[in-house]
Amino acid sequence: MFACACATPRVIEQPAPVAQPPVAVDARSALTAQFRDAVSARRFEDVLALLSKRWRDRYDVQTLARDFDVEPLANLRTGLPLKLVQEDGEWKVDSLE
Repeated sequence: MFACACATPRVIEQPAPVAQPPVAVDARSALTAQFRDAVSARRFEDVLALLSKRWRDRYDVQTLARDFDVEPLANLRTGLPLKLVQEDGEWKVDSLE
Protein backbone atom coordinates (compact mmCIF):
# COMPACT_ATOMS: atom_id res chain seq x y z
CA MET A 1 0.00 0.00 0.00
CA PHE A 2 1.01 3.48 -0.76
CA ALA A 3 0.42 6.34 1.58
CA CYS A 4 -0.30 9.62 -0.10
CA ALA A 5 1.03 12.72 1.55
CA CYS A 6 -1.60 14.79 -0.20
CA ALA A 7 -4.57 13.05 1.38
CA THR A 8 -5.42 16.22 3.26
CA PRO A 9 -6.82 18.86 0.90
CA ARG A 10 -4.86 22.06 0.84
CA VAL A 11 -6.71 25.34 1.00
CA ILE A 12 -5.32 27.89 -1.38
CA GLU A 13 -6.10 31.39 -0.32
CA GLN A 14 -7.02 33.88 -2.99
CA PRO A 15 -4.91 37.01 -3.02
CA ALA A 16 -6.57 40.15 -1.73
CA PRO A 17 -7.95 42.38 -4.48
CA VAL A 18 -5.56 45.08 -5.56
CA ALA A 19 -6.90 48.58 -5.02
CA GLN A 20 -7.38 50.27 -8.36
CA PRO A 21 -6.57 53.95 -8.82
CA PRO A 22 -9.60 56.21 -9.23
CA VAL A 23 -11.08 55.85 -12.68
CA ALA A 24 -11.15 58.86 -14.99
CA VAL A 25 -14.92 58.50 -15.18
CA ASP A 26 -15.07 59.68 -11.56
CA ALA A 27 -13.13 62.82 -12.46
CA ARG A 28 -15.44 63.49 -15.41
CA SER A 29 -18.52 62.97 -13.25
CA ALA A 30 -17.13 65.32 -10.61
CA LEU A 31 -16.38 67.98 -13.24
CA THR A 32 -19.89 67.67 -14.68
CA ALA A 33 -21.43 68.12 -11.22
CA GLN A 34 -19.15 71.08 -10.42
CA PHE A 35 -20.00 72.75 -13.70
CA ARG A 36 -23.75 72.34 -13.26
CA ASP A 37 -23.61 73.52 -9.64
CA ALA A 38 -21.56 76.58 -10.58
CA VAL A 39 -23.97 77.51 -13.40
CA SER A 40 -27.01 77.04 -11.16
CA ALA A 41 -25.43 79.24 -8.47
CA ARG A 42 -24.31 81.78 -11.10
CA ARG A 43 -20.68 81.47 -9.97
CA PHE A 44 -19.33 82.42 -13.37
CA GLU A 45 -15.72 82.72 -12.21
CA ASP A 46 -15.94 79.01 -11.31
CA VAL A 47 -17.74 78.21 -14.56
CA LEU A 48 -15.01 79.93 -16.57
CA ALA A 49 -12.29 77.97 -14.74
CA LEU A 50 -14.03 74.71 -15.69
CA LEU A 51 -14.16 75.54 -19.41
CA SER A 52 -11.59 74.42 -21.95
CA LYS A 53 -8.82 76.80 -23.04
CA ARG A 54 -10.55 77.63 -26.31
CA TRP A 55 -13.52 78.99 -24.34
CA ARG A 56 -11.41 80.68 -21.65
CA ASP A 57 -9.58 82.52 -24.44
CA ARG A 58 -12.88 83.87 -25.81
CA TYR A 59 -14.74 84.67 -22.61
CA ASP A 60 -14.38 86.67 -19.45
CA VAL A 61 -16.70 86.40 -16.45
CA GLN A 62 -18.93 89.33 -17.52
CA THR A 63 -19.39 88.02 -21.08
CA LEU A 64 -20.16 84.54 -19.81
CA ALA A 65 -22.76 85.87 -17.34
CA ARG A 66 -24.32 88.07 -20.05
CA ASP A 67 -24.58 85.13 -22.46
CA PHE A 68 -26.37 83.05 -19.82
CA ASP A 69 -28.74 85.98 -19.18
CA VAL A 70 -29.44 86.59 -22.88
CA GLU A 71 -29.88 82.93 -23.88
CA PRO A 72 -33.14 81.81 -22.26
CA LEU A 73 -32.34 78.10 -22.67
CA ALA A 74 -28.76 78.29 -21.41
CA ASN A 75 -29.54 76.84 -17.99
CA LEU A 76 -31.62 74.06 -19.52
CA ARG A 77 -28.81 73.21 -21.94
CA THR A 78 -26.44 72.55 -19.02
CA GLY A 79 -28.56 69.47 -18.35
CA LEU A 80 -27.46 68.03 -21.69
CA PRO A 81 -24.42 65.79 -21.92
CA LEU A 82 -21.19 67.75 -21.80
CA LYS A 83 -18.28 67.22 -24.16
CA LEU A 84 -15.16 67.08 -22.03
CA VAL A 85 -11.53 67.38 -23.06
CA GLN A 86 -8.37 66.73 -21.14
CA GLU A 87 -5.94 69.62 -20.75
CA ASP A 88 -2.75 69.30 -18.74
CA GLY A 89 -4.10 66.19 -17.00
CA GLU A 90 -7.41 67.81 -16.01
CA TRP A 91 -10.85 67.45 -17.53
CA LYS A 92 -12.48 70.63 -18.87
CA VAL A 93 -15.88 71.37 -20.41
CA ASP A 94 -15.52 71.95 -24.14
CA SER A 95 -19.16 72.11 -25.20
CA LEU A 96 -22.73 71.28 -24.37
CA GLU A 97 -23.91 68.46 -26.61
